[in-house]
Amino acid sequence: MRAALCSHTTIAAHVRIHAVAVPGAAALAVRPNPINGQAQALVVCHLGVCPLQLNDSNDYVRVEGPLILRNQYASKFNIRNVHDAVYDSHGGQLLFANGTGIYGMDATNRVAQLSGDNEGGLIFDGPASEARFVGAQRLATDGQGVTYIRDRDAGSRNGFCLRALHEVSPALPHQSKSLSVSSSTSTSTSSARAVVTVNIGSDMGPHAMTYDKSRCSLLFATRGRALYQLLPFGITRQLLGTDEPITSHGVSAAAAAASAAASAAETSDDDDANNRNFMPELAAAPLPAARSLPFVNIQALAADAASGNVYILDGTTGSKTMLRVLRPDGSLDTIEEQLRIGPTGNSRWPRLAVLPYGHLAVYGTSVHEIMLLKLGEQNA
Repeated sequence: MRAALCSHTTIAAHVRIHAVAVPGAAALAVRPNPINGQAQALVVCHLGVCPLQLNDSNDYVRVEGPLILRNQYASKFNIRNVHDAVYDSHGGQLLFANGTGIYGMDATNRVAQLSGDNEGGLIFDGPASEARFVGAQRLATDGQGVTYIRDRDAGSRNGFCLRALHEVSPALPHQSKSLSVSSSTSTSTSSARAVVTVNIGSDMGPHAMTYDKSRCSLLFATRGRALYQLLPFGITRQLLGTDEPITSHGVSAAAAAASAAASAAETSDDDDANNRNFMPELAAAPLPAARSLPFVNIQALAADAASGNVYILDGTTGSKTMLRVLRPDGSLDTIEEQLRIGPTGNSRWPRLAVLPYGHLAVYGTSVHEIMLLKLGEQNA
């Protein structure tokens, strides 16, 4: 059953925007600083895996020198192949989507391949050492041992499928004793992992996704005009919006055809500069019926565990977009209607990340900078 549309309003909010020079930013993630335990923002770029430097006002001002990665060459970890990164609090590792493999980096900055290989070419489930990926590009973790992965899939209508990396921690020493397990057969200190393909009841996979801890579920979009929630047992709930043909809402057939073409275009890698504007007719002259829909096209999602808010980039180009927020009570607000994220005609697709100290990061539309937004108090 389709959920009722939540309220969506435009609010006056003060958003302070500044840029930080970062060459080729590919992923942003936050982990506990191994030295002091405070939140540490890391960016994967052409320089390596670099911390973002904070000033006394808790503003990010520049990138620091890259971390020295241990075991990088032996594990064949290639920075240039990283598409996404996320911190998994269950395993205490920073995870990287590396195309045909999933890598992990522990608190000592030692990297190791957790699953996949360096060849790819097929989708195969099973123990992590045997599982294979075609193109792992997006990650989201629940912090309880499950990491969701967006993989490439030629059999899907939009070119993506959803997979999950399950991790089980080894038994503690006192648990082994209570089970009368001898030292010669005790559990290995390394975690056990396996990869499965998740059936979400659709012939399309997620193109944007994030894990929402306030709802204890994965939120994702498949075509861009609806937000879905993954419930237990693979049940998918349509949380907000609709992916039904736009013509059913009174929009021209030409716009519907453009939307269908956009879905086909999603089969190209959205990490490169080959993306083109989705639904150009709607972008050029939005019709009243189109305005009544909650979303035009969901480009990126990022959940803030502290506030329970889910931030959304909603637009049709890489030059302008809307910044929206889905609150824990189900209300959908618009923070910025015309957020400039790139030059006119830019075809690079934006990415979104939540950083500590009240910052959002928009990246991917520029190869030399990331945009940082600090949300302030609502204007009177």
